[in-house]
Amino acid sequence: MSLLKELMKGTTQEKAFEFFDSLPPADEDFMKGLWEGYELPSGHPMDGLLSMVPWYGKCFSDPENVHPLVMKDKKGFLFFADPDPLLKFADLASCVRCRPENIDPHIFDGVLKFFSTRRSRARLREIKYRGVTTAAMVYDHLQIIDVFRKVNKNTVVGVMDFKGRMHDKGYFFVLRRRK
Repeated sequence: MSLLKELMKGTTQEKAFEFFDSLPPADEDFMKGLWEGYELPSGHPMDGLLSMVPWYGKCFSDPENVHPLVMKDKKGFLFFADPDPLLKFADLASCVRCRPENIDPHIFDGVLKFFSTRRSRARLREIKYRGVTTAAMVYDHLQIIDVFRKVNKNTVVGVMDFKGRMHDKGYFFVLRRRK
């Protein structure tokens, strides 16, 4: 766990993948529940994006019903957001290159409520990624798969695997079980 804490301060793609590859797989049952998320900066163009919005984490109800973006508003209420319109603008946000620590993520609360949804926006499957079969979240409308590996019984490291222009880089994050 101390290595993970060190990596969360910032690392390289190579070191993040090396750590990820050293971890055991997770299965679908293991992933069920509400998870709080944290970015693991690794030099990906999206680093800092989720810190600029009130991202809380992910919620896995069952294999067919997954909420990939759980947000937390200023009052502490959790809500599900549709990742499709939000992530389509990730290129714009990464071009702006704001310093996330200088932005109050709640300035977007009003706008994000327009993207709220009760409908599931992803599915949970087990796939083979980097030679290991493990749990993965397949987005319904985006060309992204989030792949997970276990750190311990309440923590996973995830990597977003993109189809297309960013396919050679992983956007890393950590999830900690809350319920």
